Amino acid sequence: GEVKADTEYSLLSLNTGIGYDLVPGEGRLSAPVYAGVFVQRYDAAVKLPAIDYTVPVAGNLQVSAEGDGMLFGVSLGIAASYDVLSFLRITPYFLYSRSLNKPEMKATVKGTEILPYSYQKTIEMDPVNASLVGLCLTFISTKRLSLSLSLGGVLSSSSGFYNDTFLDGLRMKSVVLALTYRSGSAE
Repeated sequence: GEVKADTEYSLLSLNTGIGYDLVPGEGRLSAPVYAGVFVQRYDAAVKLPAIDYTVPVAGNLQVSAEGDGMLFGVSLGIAASYDVLSFLRITPYFLYSRSLNKPEMKATVKGTEILPYSYQKTIEMDPVNASLVGLCLTFISTKRLSLSLSLGGVLSSSSGFYNDTFLDGLRMKSVVLALTYRSGSAE
C-alpha cells in the first residue's frame, strides 16, 4: 500500500553568477546561458503516521527524520528568451544545481511497548543534484527597472512526467518575483 508522510521543507537560497547570450545582437530572440554559485539554508522534517501493533505485545511506533543546515554549490542554466511585445519577454528555462557538500539529517524511531524507547541515527546522504524546468515572464520597463515572475516547476509538475522521471515523483513548485535594475544607459 501507500503511506503518506507529513513533510515540511523550507529553503532560503542566495544565488550569484554570470551569463552570456549565445544569440548576438539586440533582436527579440536570445539564448542566455548561466553559470553561478549558491548558498542555501534548509530546514526539513518528515514524519510518518504512527503504527499501532498488538503482536507480540501492544505498542506504538513513530518514525521521523529531520535536519537543517547550509549547502554550498554550483548551478548552470540555459534558456530561450523571446520578446513577444515591447514590454513582455517570455523565457522557458532549464536550471541544474549540485551541492558541493552533503545535507545532514537524523532519523528517529520512538516506540512504546513495555517501556518507552528511542533510537536515533544519522542518515548518510549524497550531495544534492537538482534540475528545474520553468517559465519566466518579464515585464520590461523603458526605465532601468524590470519586474520578473518565474514559475519554476509549475509546468513540469502539472504533467507529472518530469517529476516522475527526474525527481522520483516529488511534486515541487516555486514562484519567484524579482525586481531587476539595469545599469548603463536606459532606452
